[in-house]
Amino acid sequence: IEKKHADEIDKYIQGLDYNKNNVLVYHGDAVTNVPPRKGYKDGNEYIVVEKKKKSINQNNADIQVVNAISSLTYPGALVKANSELVENQPDVLPVKRDSLTLSIDLPGMTNQDNKIVVKNATKSNVNNAVNTLVERWNEKYAQAYPNVSAKIDYDDEMAYSESQLIAKFGTAFKAVNNSLNVNFGAISEGKMQEEVISFKQIYYNVNVNEPTRPSRFFGKAVTKEQLQALGVNAENPPAYISSVAYGRQVYLKLSTNSHSTKVKAA
Repeated sequence: IEKKHADEIDKYIQGLDYNKNNVLVYHGDAVTNVPPRKGYKDGNEYIVVEKKKKSINQNNADIQVVNAISSLTYPGALVKANSELVENQPDVLPVKRDSLTLSIDLPGMTNQDNKIVVKNATKSNVNNAVNTLVERWNEKYAQAYPNVSAKIDYDDEMAYSESQLIAKFGTAFKAVNNSLNVNFGAISEGKMQEEVISFKQIYYNVNVNEPTRPSRFFGKAVTKEQLQALGVNAENPPAYISSVAYGRQVYLKLSTNSHSTKVKAA
């Protein structure tokens, strides 16, 4: 990138005034009045439902990608850091790109074999580079590491509302719940209890080397004015996807009509 353009871009981006702790925050539904206790007869039992006000927000840059938007996200992708990104609808910046360096964390790779330089960091070039890294490991190192263990992550949450589960698991849960079909109505009425379990298997991560300055991400013809015209400002600061985990995630739903307060412990 030309030095004049680079200096202007660096000054503009570094001068954007925003709270970095609030950029990728999911805010749940605001509750002002807590409904009182209510009860109903269920056979020989009288069930009392008591609701308590809780505050839960998500401040988590772990953005889970569902299939519908996988074509928009890749290591090094430039996006606007705003609510659309949190809602799993990334607004990708369509600008010319400079080079970037990728690395992969598969075991045994030595002599810089785990790294590759992508000269023009477009989506197709980055994906080709990731494939090259994986193929390199398969050809030179896989035989020495026949049983690479996947990284495992397990989490669970009793279901009370969709906003609560989104704050817990991320906004990708909106799409997942179409299949899980958590019965929030029955849960709210105290007729059912449901728990959602998230199980992740991560096979490898691809990381992007951190740039020394913001302008290093942009092609030589990109200007500050072009970024402004694309809507880059304090409300929509630019961000890049620094790491992508490749694997799978499975959700399970456990349901019971028991009214016991010890269901989760069981």
